[in-house]
Amino acid sequence: QVLYRSTALDGAWVPEDALGSEFTSEGIEYALKNGKMQLSDGEENSLLDRYQKLTIQYPEVCTAAVKLSSRQILSAGKNGLVLQVHDDNGNPAKLMVNKSEVTTSPDGEITFNVGNDFSYDLVYEDETHGTIRGAKLIQQIDEENHVEPVQVILSENQIKAMSIRGVTLHLPQNGIERLFIPEKYVLRDLDAGQCTVLLYPNLQYSYVPIGDSKKRLNIQGDRLSEFLGSSINPITESTGLKRKIAAVERRAGIENAKFLGKMLQGMTDSRIHTTGDYDKVIHNLGKTQIGLTNELAEVKQKRTTYAAAAKHLQICKTYKPVWMEYAAKPLNQKMEYFNQHSTELQAYRNAAAYLEKESIDQSVEIDKVNVLAQEMGHRMHELVEQLRDVNLQEQKVRQERQTLAEIRSDLVE
Repeated sequence: QVLYRSTALDGAWVPEDALGSEFTSEGIEYALKNGKMQLSDGEENSLLDRYQKLTIQYPEVCTAAVKLSSRQILSAGKNGLVLQVHDDNGNPAKLMVNKSEVTTSPDGEITFNVGNDFSYDLVYEDETHGTIRGAKLIQQIDEENHVEPVQVILSENQIKAMSIRGVTLHLPQNGIERLFIPEKYVLRDLDAGQCTVLLYPNLQYSYVPIGDSKKRLNIQGDRLSEFLGSSINPITESTGLKRKIAAVERRAGIENAKFLGKMLQGMTDSRIHTTGDYDKVIHNLGKTQIGLTNELAEVKQKRTTYAAAAKHLQICKTYKPVWMEYAAKPLNQKMEYFNQHSTELQAYRNAAAYLEKESIDQSVEIDKVNVLAQEMGHRMHELVEQLRDVNLQEQKVRQERQTLAEIRSDLVE
């Protein structure tokens, strides 16, 4: 019995007989042979009609036109662009952009039309795949290209909550119950009693709407900045807001002290005392990255070679009896035999030629070659994990180096 996995039921498995005759093995075979589905009530429906009825129609309209620079574009071809991007964890990956999603102005400016709710396919160095949401992609590209955000000073009645993680906005007059802005895009001025948020015009911000609806909605950055700028109460300075900012600043100070303590302890353990020492560590991590990348390329090539060898060995093993029978035929019978078995004979000839070129004897055991290919695959995954760990370590060291530089600059001032 066929089982179907239902996304509408949180991945539960549903037996075929619970879905109707068109989902049984016989029903599927009938549809493939006749181009129509035989429904439970005896009626027939074309596959196209059934597909269009059951398929979710995703929007094709892109929500933001993002300008690309040489920072993102790796290559361009007749089918589109290959971009260098990063996933949500900072791991480098490549993204193929179809030419239909790209526009080029007369002055050479390249624009990528991104769908905020789309999921884009990423390809990592080990050829595994991942995804990135359009909203994250827009944010990443704008930040890399130093797109200037809009600075909006908040009034107290626009702030629902404030913490070291960020600010939650509340705009009931615009239908927004909760909208979170991460700490990275928040500026607090305790002396002036002001809180400012940085909004990117192209970015889509997710929010919980007013009312009973559980579905989150999106609003574009330029529109959100207009809402915030036209507050009912434009007063931005108040005692209550100052107290909130002071409380968050105290909490941030405690967290910064904890981070600084761990950093200083790590510096002591690693015998790092200056920014120059950090530069040496970063340089060594860079050399490690290059070594891992080179080894990854070598292992990838070996895996490809082993896989190809196993494939051609299997072809030779399968069709060698046909080739031997062909070779044993009298000359006047060869042509007829070849016409009857041309596909098998040609496959054997090509596989044998490949093995001879690579100096691989046909007697080599296929299982051993497959094991070698699998070992190379495992080693590739290990190298990718090591490379990700080194990349994260480098990010951490660079952050600590920047912190140390800022401390030294404050001491000098």
